[in-house]
Amino acid sequence: MSLLVLQLPPRRRLGSRAGEGDVGTGAPGEFDFVLSLDGSGVSQTGCAPTALLPPADRTVLVLADADVAWHRIEIPKAPPAKMRAALTGVMEEALLDDEDALHFALGPGAQPGHSGWVAVTHRAWLSAVLGALESAGREVTQVVPASRPRDPASGHFFTAGPAAVPCLVLERPDGVTCVNLEGALARVILFVSEASLRAAVARTAERATGLAELLW
Repeated sequence: MSLLVLQLPPRRRLGSRAGEGDVGTGAPGEFDFVLSLDGSGVSQTGCAPTALLPPADRTVLVLADADVAWHRIEIPKAPPAKMRAALTGVMEEALLDDEDALHFALGPGAQPGHSGWVAVTHRAWLSAVLGALESAGREVTQVVPASRPRDPASGHFFTAGPAAVPCLVLERPDGVTCVNLEGALARVILFVSEASLRAAVARTAERATGLAELLW
């Protein structure tokens, strides 16, 4: 079964350059993609407009780290139909936006009545992106985060924005941290051992050659 993985660029915030579409709600004009004809090995990589993306049996959309906030809470005991309302009740004070503007997803292994992770992202923006892909005949079968809290800790490097700013993403038991390596803040708060850096390099290499870690 063929698999197409699409990397969604970070959502534009206030201060983005004019002429690039609606801030926060517009779908990108093109996507970086990885195609696997057998669902495991990489067959093709590239960047293409939505209409020219290669066909596949399954399409997975990967959200950028900056667009997913992770919250660890006591997962409420509620049926699926009422889980969203229960989550907003528990997380109301921790949310930085109106609850109606947000989309919630339970993290891997989260069970009602136990401590677990909840991923939060912008609802209207994600709906706009999915709608644009569907209109172009690319139905997304799964949406996943680029990173998630994990134990043991891991990490990877990536570059962000037109200036290709180097960043380090640390996936730790207490959450996900994204640090701009060119910023002064990194030199103050980031103390990474040589072993951790080697693990991050290895993790980056794995992401370049495999697809399994993208799927929850």
